[in-house]
Amino acid sequence: MRPALLDTFPAWSEHFEGDLLFFYLDLKRLVTIGVGLLFDPYVPGLNFGGASEAEVRAAWFVVKNDQTLDPRRGGAQYGALTSVRMTEAGVQALVRAKMLANEVVLRRYLTNWDAAPAKAQRAAMSHAWAFGAAFPPKWPKWTAAFNAGNYALASLQDVPSPAEMAVQNTSFHARIAAEQADLANALQGDPDSLT
Repeated sequence: MRPALLDTFPAWSEHFEGDLLFFYLDLKRLVTIGVGLLFDPYVPGLNFGGASEAEVRAAWFVVKNDQTLDPRRGGAQYGALTSVRMTEAGVQALVRAKMLANEVVLRRYLTNWDAAPAKAQRAAMSHAWAFGAAFPPKWPKWTAAFNAGNYALASLQDVPSPAEMAVQNTSFHARIAAEQADLANALQGDPDSLT
């Protein structure tokens, strides 16, 4: 992974996901935390700033079972349900770990991953954030264009189905537009730069 991507992706992705230190439900009613990090099912043993495992688990279940709030109104509203908070350092460690884990999976499918410019890598990482790192087989035209180094063509293939677009919010639509722009401009300028 290009160093610029590892260093800047968390802040870049915050524009689309936010950065919440408490559990919230995403649009699929899956428990999430931080910068769009799925936390469903529950995973014990993470850093929640001094909260006991029992307190963290109880907070997770409160959010998971909530029927009073509408996930379409964003994650911030879930902060009032519990007092359990993850540390910012914990969120950043999770984001970095997820990026590295996603890269392992992406490498299986994106044969030119190492040669891909930083903008193309960011688009792929972003797509993995939204659709899971094993998305390439489900997006064969996108994957073929990416692997051929034809990032401009990949940008034209970076279009979710109408059904996926209909259930998503404006942040998701903005993420897709940013991915398309990165792919369309991937070969311009320094391949290590994200500007």
